[in-house]
Amino acid sequence: MMTEKYNLTPEIDHYACTIDLYGRAKELNEAMRSMRKIPIELDVVILGTFLSACKLHKNFELARGFEDELLRIGGESVTRYVQLANVYASEAWWDDMGRIRKMRGNEVGKNAGCSWVHVGSHVHSFTSADERRFENEELCGVLDLLIMEMNVKQ
Repeated sequence: MMTEKYNLTPEIDHYACTIDLYGRAKELNEAMRSMRKIPIELDVVILGTFLSACKLHKNFELARGFEDELLRIGGESVTRYVQLANVYASEAWWDDMGRIRKMRGNEVGKNAGCSWVHVGSHVHSFTSADERRFENEELCGVLDLLIMEMNVKQ
């Protein structure tokens, strides 16, 4: 429809959004059919989105069917292992979870997470392993406010 009506070629993010919408609507089979029709190679984002929907709706067998594909295209991303291990843990498939964690340990290391905070007209970035993050009082103040806000909403 995008191509015919708006002369736009869908990109991988458009397909990921479609899979996400089907997943949220519990239409996992329709999401799977849509994934099979995508004219470009599936990526970690699309498969991860589908896996999350399977976990949310407790369709673990369907998720298990995409393990090989996710591991094949996931590259060095630790995310693929974490997602699969979490799905298997949700269903108490401890042997599968252990196997995935062992594969993760053999192949990849975990990269530090990165966050950005916008303060005034500046964007500050920091990682979980970044010791400099405590040097900026303004940034620490914003983080304290965010933490208080999160605690209030819980």
